Amino acid sequence: MSLILELEVDSTPYAETTLFREGVWVGDGPMESITIRLDGREPGHGFGISELVTIVVSVGAGAASNLVADAVRAAAGRIIRSVRGRRSVGDGSREGLEDVIEAERDPDPDDGTPGQE
Repeated sequence: MSLILELEVDSTPYAETTLFREGVWVGDGPMESITIRLDGREPGHGFGISELVTIVVSVGAGAASNLVADAVRAAAGRIIRSVRGRRSVGDGSREGLEDVIEAERDPDPDDGTPGQE
């Protein structure tokens, strides 16, 4: 399963992780079934203090959402201010990431518009 997420992260040039240097992050140990690929970058809102990063998260069937959230945080290596999926939005906390990941993994086919009920 692949999830597409947009993260608003702190713009911290000295905190370049493997994801930002090489365009891909591959989990190991308990996260070995998770791979994250950088799909796009652009300046964020404000005065250069953040950037918007689009990532594609490939997740093995058995990986729990909290583990996927931890992998996203490890791959980003920066403060995550917010996260947006096709179906929901959340803050950058672990719980906010988990909620968005759960919504993206939900097999219920809806129109995919965040915030509409």
